[in-house]
Amino acid sequence: MTMLTSPLRVIPGRAPDGVPTVILRGRADDSNFQALAEALYAQMPAGVTKLLVDAGALASVTDLAARSMAQAARVLRSRGGQLTLLGARAEVLAVLRETGATADMFIQT
Repeated sequence: MTMLTSPLRVIPGRAPDGVPTVILRGRADDSNFQALAEALYAQMPAGVTKLLVDAGALASVTDLAARSMAQAARVLRSRGGQLTLLGARAEVLAVLRETGATADMFIQT
């Protein structure tokens, strides 16, 4: 069975405790990595130290998109916080790990 995936869709929001969230759906790739970075940074203005990224519906990620996520995680880490990645598929996690993007993330599957 072939899984058809759509372009990246980013849904910003807030968890019940007020922590900023981003839900990722579709493909994070070289055509939209900049939009991904902008969406992540929009949820983490100055003073924000936590970001929840729900990657459960993220079908794939390329190196460039992984680097965008890693940079956001490094910024939060430099503020004494963290980016928490939720529910990522094994294929997505493999790319994130290969690129070193998970070094500054907390991974929750």
